Amino acid sequence: MKQDIAKLFEKFSTVIVFMKRHNVTLFLVLFLGTYTLLVVQINRYMNADPSQAQISEQIKKTGKLSIDQESIDRILELEERNIEVKTLFIQARDNPFNE
Repeated sequence: MKQDIAKLFEKFSTVIVFMKRHNVTLFLVLFLGTYTLLVVQINRYMNADPSQAQISEQIKKTGKLSIDQESIDRILELEERNIEVKTLFIQARDNPFNE
């Protein structure tokens, strides 16, 4: 039993000496390996296309915008009555980013 422990300690001591001698190299290899793995995983996630089930699930989550007919009639009535509102609507259609 003591001989087994002594042999095990001897093998670990050679590993420890090797690690002490090459600690910077081992650190750089480990760091670069981890960094490469992260870059590959990020690239895989960025280029992944969603499945049809995921697309339909997202479509179900987002509701369709609906405006009732009364609001539409009211907006059209205001647009017809007021010249400034009409010009604002026309201007917004021509250039929506102009303030």
